[in-house]
Amino acid sequence: MPLAEFQDSTSGKPTQVGQATPLPVTIAPVSVSTGSGTKGQNNSFTTTNVKATAGRLLQVNVINTTASVRYFQVHNTATTPSGGATAQIKYMIPANSQITLSAIDLGYDGAYFATGIAIANSTVAATYTAGSAGDLLVDYVYV
Repeated sequence: MPLAEFQDSTSGKPTQVGQATPLPVTIAPVSVSTGSGTKGQNNSFTTTNVKATAGRLLQVNVINTTASVRYFQVHNTATTPSGGATAQIKYMIPANSQITLSAIDLGYDGAYFATGIAIANSTVAATYTAGSAGDLLVDYVYV
């Protein structure tokens, strides 16, 4: 007894599929580009321009070296953000803690920034308010 029927792409005729007549499948290799990103690191910053043109942030590792909460911010700008600037992405980094942002957080293709990528170390979440240089240690990958 057939379980299903499909249209044969060669003949255009209906073909029954069942245990005795399995679905004919051809497995073809797929070319996958793993790509490569540019790696960066900053261990003493309040703001840093990562890329002055459009790009994607692929991965970030942030360590808070202080006994206070800090906010890691990413701004869509070709320059460094000014005080009071609103970030496109912001994450709270608990005191003396570390976080890693990857495809789960930033998206499979990374977080897209149409103007540029700038990172900031802030003492508040809502807008950029400079923390002290060295509060956050950051490693990142972008394209």
